[in-house]
Formats: sequence, structure tokens, C-alpha cells
Amino acid sequence: MENLKRVFSALVISLLVVIFAYMYVSILYHLNFLEIIEILGTTLISYRIIFIIVVGLVFLIPLILKIYYYIVKKERIEPGDYRLEDIIENED
Repeated sequence: MENLKRVFSALVISLLVVIFAYMYVSILYHLNFLEIIEILGTTLISYRIIFIIVVGLVFLIPLILKIYYYIVKKERIEPGDYRLEDIIENED
């Protein structure tokens, strides 16, 4: 259940990153910082989507790797009653 909560919170954070990237591109476009995209007005939506996907992947890939490392590391610890100090000593 703990892993499920972590994965869900990672997905929520990723969604927030994508929303933030979309808002950032929209603000830059309306402030005329992206004149190249303004010239290519017919393909504006596709450029925004590509930008959002790239930014989302930049933030999502390290997050996925961190979750994967956490799950792999969790599987290496045998089940049982361990104290936090024992786990920290085993990492060193």
C-alpha cells in the first residue's frame, strides 16, 4: 500500500509539472516571447504539445528511475522486523 501511495503521488506531481509547462508556454506566447511560434500559428497547438511532452519527459524520467530504484532496493531487503539503524548499516 505504501508503494501505491508513492506511485500515485509521483503521478500527481508529474501531472502538475505538465500543467505548469503548459501554463508557462501559454504565458510566454501571450507575452510575445515566442515570435517563431506566432509566425507558425497553424501549427501552434502541435508545438505546444511537443513542448509539453518534452518538458514532461525531462521531469518524468528521473522520477520513474527513482521509483524503479526504490522498488528494486526494497526487493533486496528480506522481509522481517528490521530497525531503521540496521537498514542504514546494511547500505554502508
